[in-house]
Amino acid sequence: MSFRLIKDIVAIKLGTHEKPAPKGPLGLGLGRAVTIDEAPFILISGASAVSYPGEHCTVIGHGTVAVGGVTAHRYYVSGPGGALAGMLQVVPDQECRYFRPFDEVYPASADEWRFWLDPADGYIGYPCFDAKGTLYQRVWSPGETRVAPLSFDETVEQADGSRGKAEHNAMLYARAITGPGGQAWEYLLVSAVQSADGNAWIDLMLGIDLLPAAVTAF
Repeated sequence: MSFRLIKDIVAIKLGTHEKPAPKGPLGLGLGRAVTIDEAPFILISGASAVSYPGEHCTVIGHGTVAVGGVTAHRYYVSGPGGALAGMLQVVPDQECRYFRPFDEVYPASADEWRFWLDPADGYIGYPCFDAKGTLYQRVWSPGETRVAPLSFDETVEQADGSRGKAEHNAMLYARAITGPGGQAWEYLLVSAVQSADGNAWIDLMLGIDLLPAAVTAF
C-alpha cells in the first residue's frame, strides 16, 4: 500500500475507542506501540537518507501482500506527534525491512504512464534506476535487460476496522552504502499504484534491513 493511501489513518485517535489488534509477526499489530532500535540508523548515518523514525511509534495500518506463495506483512507506523513515519515490512523468518516515503510521481498523460509501464520499455523493471541522481541496481531478477515489474494486490486494514485495496506493479532496487558501521544496503522500492477509487501514481520508498531483535512491540 502506498503511503499516500495510509495518510488519513494518522488522524484516527488510537487507544481511545479501539483496542490493539492481536499480535502478528514480531508481536506487531494494529494500535500497538513499537520501539525500533536506533543503532542500525546510527550505523548508516551520513550514507543513507533513511532516517530514524523516533523511539516511540504506533502501528496505524496493516497491509498484506501475497507473492509467489509468500505473505509479506506491512506495518505502517506513526512517529512522534502522530505523523506518518514509515513502514515495517516483515516476511517471517526471511525479511525485516524499514521503509520510509521518498517521492511520489503523478503521470498526467498516457505517454507519461508508458514511460513507467510500457510492456516493452517501461522504466519500472530496468536493470538500474536513477532516483534523483542516485543509481540503484535491480534486486528482483538481476540482469542486463529489462524485466516486467512484479504485479500484486495489497489489502490494508485501518485501526477502525475498515479495509482498502490497491494494485501494484513494482520493482525492488538497491545500492551498497558505507556508513560508520561499515557496508550495508539501501533499498529503493518503486511501485505504480492504483487504488480502488481509481487514483493512480508512482510511489518510491527507501529502506534498510533490520534484525528482528531491533523491533519491539507492546
